[in-house]
Amino acid sequence: MATTTRGTLYQSLKGDMWSEGTVVTITSDAAPRFIAIDNGIASEIAVEAFKKAAAPSAVRATAVEHYVARRIGVNEYLVYGQKFGFNTPFTLHLVNGLWVPSNPLGT
Repeated sequence: MATTTRGTLYQSLKGDMWSEGTVVTITSDAAPRFIAIDNGIASEIAVEAFKKAAAPSAVRATAVEHYVARRIGVNEYLVYGQKFGFNTPFTLHLVNGLWVPSNPLGT
């Protein structure tokens, strides 16, 4: 998000196509650009680079926390909750897009 004290603010994700606006939504690495134009006079282009954070490959949490974070569904929530207790932390690893226990016991 950007603001200006004067003029109209324009934004662009790549610097090639500009549109009026103060907010840019990014979902991957990006360097959005903003420029203000007031009575035909342009400001400097403001640019800020952002990197998408890497997703964790292992998370230690309770069954409740894993469920709330959507790493597990209702069935896994019930199985792990009964196995470990709903408030006892255990580790899940992200493997091929699926969250799985660190070993067959899930500890």
